[in-house]
Amino acid sequence: MLILSIINGFSLKIFKYFFLLAGISSIVNAIESYKQKEQKFKIDVVVSIISIPKNGFVEIQGSIEGKNVLIKIIDNGIGVSEERV
Repeated sequence: MLILSIINGFSLKIFKYFFLLAGISSIVNAIESYKQKEQKFKIDVVVSIISIPKNGFVEIQGSIEGKNVLIKIIDNGIGVSEERV
């Protein structure tokens, strides 16, 4: 539950930045797209955390580039298949 709480808090911060950067006219269409991307992001983070090998790590980095929020997940786990990327 702690992991999901952290992910939800992190997602909320990203959501706020998204609205600030996206502009009012695109917000309605962006909400559905964002919800789908947010769900995929949460699942991918949980999968990364669950599949951490002994002495492994997961690092989450976030930044803003122009009107985009860039999120990097770096780990030394088994990885995500090309179909899921």
